[in-house]
Amino acid sequence: MKRPLKLRFRLGLLAALAAALALTAIAPARQAISQQERIHAQERKLKELGIKNAELTARLERLGDVEYMELLARDQLGLVRPGEVSFVVVPAPPTSTTTVQQLPASKNPAQRAWRWIRSLFS
Repeated sequence: MKRPLKLRFRLGLLAALAAALALTAIAPARQAISQQERIHAQERKLKELGIKNAELTARLERLGDVEYMELLARDQLGLVRPGEVSFVVVPAPPTSTTTVQQLPASKNPAQRAWRWIRSLFS
C-alpha cells in the first residue's frame, strides 16, 4: 500500500509543479503578445505617416510652380490680371421655406415638462 501512496504523491507534486510553471509563463506570454500588437500598430502608423509625408512633399514642390500659384490665386482668392474682368455668380435664394413645428405654449409647468420629455423620445 505504500507504493501507490508514494506514486500518487509524486504525481501530485509533479502536477503542481507543472501548473506553477504554466502560471508563471502566462504573464510574459501576454506581455509579448501585447508588445507585438503595439509594434504592428506603430508600423501601420509609420506607413500612413510616410504616405502623408510624400503627399505633403509633392504639394510643397507644386507650390513652387508659378503657374500653380496663379491658379490658386485665381481660384481661391478671386484675383485677376490687369485688364481682365471678374464675374461673381451668386446662387439664387431658396424657393421653399421650411417652418419649425412648435408645440402650443402651456402655462402649466407639469404639462410643459411632460411635453419636453415626450419630445426627447419622439
